[in-house]
Amino acid sequence: MILLILPVLFPRTTICEDRPAEDLVRHFVQARTQTMQENATPADIEKALADCAESLVYEHPAANAKVEGKEKVRAAMAGYLGDTKDARFSMHILASRPNVVVAEVDQAFLAKQVDGNWKPGKRSNITVFEIKDGKIGRILDY
Repeated sequence: MILLILPVLFPRTTICEDRPAEDLVRHFVQARTQTMQENATPADIEKALADCAESLVYEHPAANAKVEGKEKVRAAMAGYLGDTKDARFSMHILASRPNVVVAEVDQAFLAKQVDGNWKPGKRSNITVFEIKDGKIGRILDY
């Protein structure tokens, strides 16, 4: 439903750019992608979460997932260290305001299989990043 109304709410021709919020989101997505490399460490998770509020909420409605609190998000991310490699991303900002950025984020990676082999994987999301006091407070993946 939300995907159908995004073009109406945020037409591409009238995007109001907010560079600090966009830069924050770009930095987060880049750092998050680094956590998906084979050699990623807890320090990489800390770099990604440095852009996030302590009260961070991550939601993915289609997966019925909701993780509340930076500590729980950290633990969830740590559970995937070493499971992916060669991760890369592309991102297109659909709309931004001082407190929200809507972006199309595409990620491609190799995912470790049970037998130790690597299989190509990808995900494409429309992601809403809510910003408060210069930090990402909520991430909604659609």
